[in-house]
Parts: sequence; C-alpha cells; structure tokens
Amino acid sequence: MSRPTQILFLLLFVTLLIGVANFRASRTPRIATALASQTNAVDKPSKEPVRQEVSRHADEPASELPTTTIQLDALTINAELPTTSLEYERGLGGRDKLSPGSGMLFALETPGYYPFWMKNMLFPLDIIWMDEHKKIVDITYNLPPDSFPRTVTPRSPAQYILEVAAGTAHTNKINIGDTATF
Repeated sequence: MSRPTQILFLLLFVTLLIGVANFRASRTPRIATALASQTNAVDKPSKEPVRQEVSRHADEPASELPTTTIQLDALTINAELPTTSLEYERGLGGRDKLSPGSGMLFALETPGYYPFWMKNMLFPLDIIWMDEHKKIVDITYNLPPDSFPRTVTPRSPAQYILEVAAGTAHTNKINIGDTATF
C-alpha cells in the first residue's frame, strides 16, 4: 500500500473515531429524551428497549435496540437506534436481510460529514442523510456490501443518518429536500 493511501486510510479511521466519540459525547438529555419519547406508544417514555425481531445469522441474538418510527411522506420506517459505540460500529453488519419498513437511525449531536462503511454487510443499502431539521440533504443509493473498506459521506453535513434496504428510497420516491418526522 502506498504512503498516500496509508495516510488516507488513517485520516478516514480518525474521522470515524471522532464521529463515534462525538456521538458518545452527544447523548445529552435533550436528544435522549427526544428520541425516548418516540420509542414507545405510551404516555411515559420507557428506558427499557423495545424488542424487535430481525433476521441475523443463527448464532446471533435478535436485536434489543430501542426503536423509533420515522415518517417520510407515505413511507413509515421502524428504525432501530444504536446507543453504544459498539452498536454504532456494528450497525446492520452481519445480518442476513432487513425487513421491509425497517432500518437503523444514527442520531448524532451535531451535523457533520460522518463516514459510513459496509463492514460485514451481506446486502446493499440506501443511506438517507438528514440535517438537524430532519431535511434530507443527500441519499446514497444501492451501496453494495462489497464496497468495504471504502466509506461514504454526505454532500452536505448530516445529523441523522438512516440506513434502509437498497431500493427503498427510489421505490418510495424519497428525494433530497424531503423532510422526515420522528
């Protein structure tokens, strides 16, 4: 590997670590409360995660992550919310598939150019990048699982990053400029 390539990979890795560190520092009560209030359909937010069955390898347990409901025009997504740096790093990696109408939402404290990868992914994804107002600022379509170790970043700073099954954005006519509610 050439020296410039090594430096590029090092910079990307450091950027990823900074993004994860920023996320861990970002779990302020304001964001945690806002997301927790969407987690369950009861008046009081629950600190207990909502159990959601997802397809994984046989040796992996079903997801125990909290979830939130995201509305993008007529599309409703039941999105898991990673809460630890390990969950952020793992993302959807290692799963056999993603059920229709489901995804994973990465909620960060501040907008930025956070790099995402396809490590251990077994199926392609669409990545929907949203700013602090939940307005879509970029969409990465049909990102193949074999693209790792390459990372992708949005064209504009994003604070909320939604991963869904490939084809979801196109099929549901999700466009840059649309706004999500959650």
